[in-house]
Amino acid sequence: MKAIAIVVLACLLQSCVSKKTVPATSPEKMLTDYFYTYEIQPSVVVNNTEGNQTSIQIPPHLIKWFNTDDETKVMIDGDLFTLKDKVTLNKPWDTGNDSVDFVNNWDQ
Repeated sequence: MKAIAIVVLACLLQSCVSKKTVPATSPEKMLTDYFYTYEIQPSVVVNNTEGNQTSIQIPPHLIKWFNTDDETKVMIDGDLFTLKDKVTLNKPWDTGNDSVDFVNNWDQ
């Protein structure tokens, strides 16, 4: 019985001596590492913050938009349609659907 206790005690001491401490990582660092690892790069980037870009090419489609004081029009592959009086399918606000007659700048 003493022999078993000595063997168990020796094993415990050995495991305590060889134990390595792992440095604590902050939650912010963990999130940053996670998002960096699983980041998805966009295939097309549109940054029209100055308002001077009025068309984009997303192969094989060409999209142009025209913003006037009265309405916004969009042309996709030569088909022109207006966004005047059009609303979103979802309800982003408590008041209901939102207007989409505002496409003058594209920004990601």
